[in-house]
Amino acid sequence: MDDKKQVRTGYGHQDPSELRQSERNDFDTPVVFSDAGINSHHNAMMHNFSDEGMYFESDQPLRLGEKIYVKTVNYCSVNKCEVRWCRSVDADGKAMFGIGLHCDI
Repeated sequence: MDDKKQVRTGYGHQDPSELRQSERNDFDTPVVFSDAGINSHHNAMMHNFSDEGMYFESDQPLRLGEKIYVKTVNYCSVNKCEVRWCRSVDADGKAMFGIGLHCDI
């Protein structure tokens, strides 16, 4: 499977929203993320988080297993995370990617 298809399919038939072990907290806030080498920064909108990770939407797809840093814009918080899944989502007609992360929170 090439990277482009893998990014869009995530876990395939398994619903990634059901993989969390802890309670999900709905919370919309802007975040900025960068790759582990901190070579570039991208804006995203976080929509929820748990003790184990978070979900955000971005116009940038991420590869499964990719390591990133996520900083909340309005709060003093930076988290080291790993991409667990990434899939295409439709956000008001704009192509976006929903990204599920496992984080050291």
